[in-house]
Amino acid sequence: MIRVVIADDEQKVSQLIVNLVDWAAMDMHVVGIAQNGIEAVELVKNENPDILITDIRMPGYDGLELIRRAKDVNQQLDIIIVSGYRYFDYAQTAIKYGVSDYILKPINQTQITTTLQTLREKYMLRTQQLSEREALSDKLKSAIDKTRLELFDVLAEAEAGTGTTTAARGGTVIETRVGIRTEADVTAGAGARAGAGTAADITAGAGTATAVIKGMSLVDINNKYDYNLQPGCFQFCVLKIDGDDASPLTDDSMSVLMGKCNAVIRETLADCCYDMEIRNDASFVFILLNYSLDARESIRVKMLASLNKLRELTGMFAGVEFTIALGSVETEPDMLWRSYRSAYFTVMQRLVIGGDSVLNNAYKSEFDKFDGYDFVLAAQKAIEKGVELLDGDAVAAALDDFSQKFIALGDATGAAKLVATGTAKLTAKGTAPDTTAVTATLAATGTAKEVIAVATAVTAKEDTTGATPGATAVTAKETATGAAPVTAKETATGATQGAVIGAAMSATTSAATGEAIVDSCRRLFEDYLILLRKYDLNTPDTQYEAREFRKRIELCATAEKAFGFTKQFILRMFADAVERRRDRDSRPIRAAKQFINENYMKPITLEDVSESAGFNASYFSYLFKKETGQNYLEYVAELRVNKAKELLRETGISVADICTAVGYVDIKHFSHIFKKITGINPREFRKLYS
Repeated sequence: MIRVVIADDEQKVSQLIVNLVDWAAMDMHVVGIAQNGIEAVELVKNENPDILITDIRMPGYDGLELIRRAKDVNQQLDIIIVSGYRYFDYAQTAIKYGVSDYILKPINQTQITTTLQTLREKYMLRTQQLSEREALSDKLKSAIDKTRLELFDVLAEAEAGTGTTTAARGGTVIETRVGIRTEADVTAGAGARAGAGTAADITAGAGTATAVIKGMSLVDINNKYDYNLQPGCFQFCVLKIDGDDASPLTDDSMSVLMGKCNAVIRETLADCCYDMEIRNDASFVFILLNYSLDARESIRVKMLASLNKLRELTGMFAGVEFTIALGSVETEPDMLWRSYRSAYFTVMQRLVIGGDSVLNNAYKSEFDKFDGYDFVLAAQKAIEKGVELLDGDAVAAALDDFSQKFIALGDATGAAKLVATGTAKLTAKGTAPDTTAVTATLAATGTAKEVIAVATAVTAKEDTTGATPGATAVTAKETATGAAPVTAKETATGATQGAVIGAAMSATTSAATGEAIVDSCRRLFEDYLILLRKYDLNTPDTQYEAREFRKRIELCATAEKAFGFTKQFILRMFADAVERRRDRDSRPIRAAKQFINENYMKPITLEDVSESAGFNASYFSYLFKKETGQNYLEYVAELRVNKAKELLRETGISVADICTAVGYVDIKHFSHIFKKITGINPREFRKLYS
């Protein structure tokens, strides 16, 4: 039987937990209840529980100290924190110490039962106590899950545009979501977009997925991938978790958040779907839904409810945002690739149109025409000049220019075109707003955000005239069905607005999509890594840095954050690489200086010193001047004169003997050098300073 300890300074909370759970049904037994941290640690020591349920703030030892001490006693202990305390650092630290899950007050029966059931399964697997039937059932479920997720693999392969996303570059393997380019491509300017795997490639045939899925019947898909799909609607949705880069989410925190997302989605949507599958991928949650035609209208309502529920459950993670993107609704299962494509595209559009809401399908094939590659190429050339000269300011300027080119894509021409289109449409209905001032403003300063602002205004007007069932109608319906309150932001992202924003972006001449922005930042970073190798600035942590960049760029919720993060990450790496390079280059110079200090009294030459440092004379001379600001002869002369000054001040040795002692053989030459450096000859110096 699984042993459980409960710790909370409020006795009524502890009693509530005891009463909410059917402990016997889960083969669990509460072996102790503590009202402070000290008592809880003693219970952990004496009762050897398998699970500890504790408040995060208590007298004695607070929750974090209790967790640390309890883990010191038993590393295998599973810990659930229960709290209304909503501070990010507490949550992150608790998870770092090994907390398995958390529950926010007020506690409900479903949440705590689900959490305990998950820990029970984990415990049974760890202790190998599953019955033969349970073990067989678990293996069967794992096999089925693997088979079902193979469908996601096929669709993801098409979305990525290339079947192979890993290649070796000079011995270093760098994984990318889009294609691979080599150092030769970067150096040559990559005239042909080598293996770019652009969005256009995807649309042109949806790659392998179309070949595999197209023409497959419902029965074929069910049999091959172990689904129970039924005639009706087929739709992919993507839930995206974004974080604050100032306090990035750890892998453990992301894992906990993913668990919450999965549980909420399943709980909210299960009753309206024939079949459903979920796949976690980094900070993305891909969701496949199959439901009846009648349920179509309720899916967005359910998604809004899920979003609000997640906000409640994850309030202790400051800076975390959730965006849910709805892909196209298909009535033929062999078109699932199109829904997958549109859902992924739409969730990436949060960088352009804003996230933290439920976004309707915003995909149009014309968006695939722009991939940002020309901007990457121009930035790569400018960055290379800075890298070659070890000029951080030049690298920063190139990165600023790179981001500004994307921002400038929301041009005045496209904005004015959108206003004209919207005005004409509404004029036909006799309800046109006065857009003269708006058009004039956009003609002067049009940007992508202003285009979208106009789109929103036009949408709002259309909704009030009954032209299209847009955000207002959706909101009213959601309110009537008792769904969680819809925020103003979500109201502004209704079905009509999604369509008008699509028109807005089409109206601009080469609109930058969220997908193109992230992919361009990735490509630029990969080119930058190649440049570091080319100019001998590589770091031993290159693969770690590459993984970290790919992971964290995905957590940027806006274009501004993506560009800002890319700039900060590259400049930080560059500063570290330059510092290592300078330290490495200065090492032989330090060795050369030591050799000179030990041998200045001998007739040493530039060749002697350069050989001691392991360089040829010409390169050593260049490096020495670069590091010290003096050439070799100037440095040796200054050293010898300083030694001579010491002897002139502190001894009665003759000038001729001092000349020999500091490495000169000609007293006339010695006196000339001495006067050139000090302004007076050796005898005058002795008279003044001896």
